[in-house]
Amino acid sequence: MFSRADDASNALNDFIQMRQDEFRIRDIPMPDITVMGLAGGFRAMWQRQQDWEHIASGLALAGLSK
Repeated sequence: MFSRADDASNALNDFIQMRQDEFRIRDIPMPDITVMGLAGGFRAMWQRQQDWEHIASGLALAGLSK
């Protein structure tokens, strides 16, 4: 039986792999495997800073370094 921590870890691993594939396909230099490196580009999508902070916090709780 999987725990919520396992679910978060699996989702995080999928996210990391997806982003790395995207950078590779677009021939963009691979960023650091951190919240800002992999998800920082999405920051401007959020009108409210609190929304971005919530997403970034969730990624960090799942195990992605800040």
